[in-house]
Order: sequence, then structure tokens, then C-alpha cells
Amino acid sequence: MASGSKVVESRSAYQSITLTVGASCTGSLQMNLGGIIPRACMVLLFGVALSPCGQSLSAAPVAYSGKVAINGLNVDGTIKFKLNIVDAYGTVLWRAKVNAAGYTNPIDVPVDRGHYLVLLGGQGMNPLPVNLFLENPELYLHVRIKRPDTGESLHLAPNQRIHSSPHAL
Repeated sequence: MASGSKVVESRSAYQSITLTVGASCTGSLQMNLGGIIPRACMVLLFGVALSPCGQSLSAAPVAYSGKVAINGLNVDGTIKFKLNIVDAYGTVLWRAKVNAAGYTNPIDVPVDRGHYLVLLGGQGMNPLPVNLFLENPELYLHVRIKRPDTGESLHLAPNQRIHSSPHAL
């Protein structure tokens, strides 16, 4: 390294960059980075905005877990669930799966010793609308299961209020 040179390091979770900057090239390095980075950001921004993916955005899936017991016995196996997100008035704003008639179709959910986990908007379900949680301050998850022994449809009452995480917004 030449005398008068300086080592500049930049670290993040994704990359580690080390630049050796000499006194004679400091100005040109700043000018090049100042021109390249904004142009690259603009190209990336326009590319996403104009791409078909940018036009059909959906919210990230939301994890929901719970426990199912019938008459005090934990359920085990694959259970058919019907999942809807409703507002405070009971209006359905999202359905996990929709049939041709517009009603909610069941999805198969593995249940182990009563415990289950689903990703709302994932696992082959309809995606969650992008602004669902921003435009509706009070939302609830309405869950129905098909009882494995009798085929009876059971509402897992009460509907569960969906709360936002403080760091999510």
C-alpha cells in the first residue's frame, strides 16, 4: 500500500467490501460511486415497477398456529380447515381457497398431537391482499374444521383477533 493511502471498509449482513483509496484517486472514486449507485437504484426501481411481478403484489404470508382438541382429546393427522379473514362486522375480506360458487374451500393441514401451523396466504392458498392489514384496523381469523371422526363442521370459536407486531409497520 502506497504512503498516504487509506483503507475503507464497509460491512453488512450481506457483503463485506474493502477499498484501498489513495490520495490521488479519492475524488474520482467518490464521483464514480455517486453516479453509479443512483443510476443502478433507478434502473432497479423502474424494472420492478414495470415488471408484471410489480403489478401483482401480495402481502407476505402470515404464520398462525393453534391447538385442536375434541372432547379433551388432541386431534392427530391431516384435518380439513376453512380459513377466512373477516372484519369487525363479520364481512369476509379474504378466503384461503375459493370454489366456483365463491365459497371457501377447505385446505389440508397436518395436525400433530393437537398442534398445527398454517401460513395464511401461503401453502397454496390465495395470496393476502397487499393493503388488507393497512386498510382494516380490526380483523379476525375465522377458522372452521371438518371433524375427522364424524365429518361435522366445527367453528373454532371465538374468532381470533389479528394484531400487528410493533416492528412490522
